[in-house]
Amino acid sequence: YCRNLRIRVRKFIVNLSMISIIVCSRNKLLSEAFVKNIADTIAVDYEIVHIDNSENQYSISSAYNKGIIESKYSYLCFVHEDVKFHSHGWGKNIIEHLQRPNAGVFGLAGRDF
Repeated sequence: YCRNLRIRVRKFIVNLSMISIIVCSRNKLLSEAFVKNIADTIAVDYEIVHIDNSENQYSISSAYNKGIIESKYSYLCFVHEDVKFHSHGWGKNIIEHLQRPNAGVFGLAGRDF
């Protein structure tokens, strides 16, 4: 039970084929390689919401909450900037999965082998 819980409701742009990619970074700018990797592999329309944490002012959860507020689309992808996507069309696959009636969250993990 949380007494101080605040819920912010906002209107999303309804477009079922777009993803907001939320990235918290300690760098003022995202690396070109990261941005290019997303552009080359996602295969759906997207936006990147970059939360600049170069001054260490946010915890990861508060940075992601800020990203949610700034995002435009209803599908949200929280990702670290050191992730490299190898699967072409991963954005389309995530959207298709999340459109299933019993799905609400999609998680992924990776490792450099």
